[in-house]
Amino acid sequence: MSDFQISTEGSVEMGNKMGFFQRVLGVIASPSRTMENLCGKPRILFPILAMIFGMAALYALRFPLYQDTIRPAMEAAIIQQGTPVSEEQMDMIVTSGAIGGMVALPFTALFMWIAMTALIFAAVKIFKGKGSFKQYCSITGYAYVIMLLYFVLTLVASFFTNSIQLDTSLLALKKLVAPGVLTDGFAGSFVSALLKSFDFFGIWQYVVISIGVAYASKMSMKKSYIIVFTLFIASALLFAVYAGITNAGQYI
Repeated sequence: MSDFQISTEGSVEMGNKMGFFQRVLGVIASPSRTMENLCGKPRILFPILAMIFGMAALYALRFPLYQDTIRPAMEAAIIQQGTPVSEEQMDMIVTSGAIGGMVALPFTALFMWIAMTALIFAAVKIFKGKGSFKQYCSITGYAYVIMLLYFVLTLVASFFTNSIQLDTSLLALKKLVAPGVLTDGFAGSFVSALLKSFDFFGIWQYVVISIGVAYASKMSMKKSYIIVFTLFIASALLFAVYAGITNAGQYI
């Protein structure tokens, strides 16, 4: 049973203390207790550090594989421009692009975190939910532990697969069952991007966020799931449309 108590003024009194490692591991082992704890005392330093160094560390440790991953898209862009380049020049372009991508990663991750949190916060407030913006930042930030687990597993798997892409999405299933279906044009890119969004770790992350939103907002768990996963599906559709228009799905 939780040691949290709600006072008559509606404030949360924290009697269920958790240490740092308890909170981090608790996101995976006991998300309900951890999210409740974070609502009592929101913390955002760890999420900031995790997003700055998480994915960047994976790419830095397996930099040659990261270069191999981005090379096809960069070569296609160069060909589309009609600019002739030598193999040596292409290697330099890919290396520069990889370094630039790693530098941009922390800023992108932090921006996406704040944007996602702001959307969830706004949606909750529309439905008269409670909670401060810092509480929601803490919830979504600590849910990023799920992605850190994914990065660790990807790092380990990369030594066996020679790839830094560990696909646990519906797209991987589609490639196994129907590899030649809907692979080209808008439809192919749209479907690939949409299926890629339905990833095991991504969905797990949103489940944990939903639990935290229920505690912070004082709304029912059902309403919390509806709000969070409506935003998740909307973002997946937007990503799929963008991929379809830009034909980016072929590089997913």
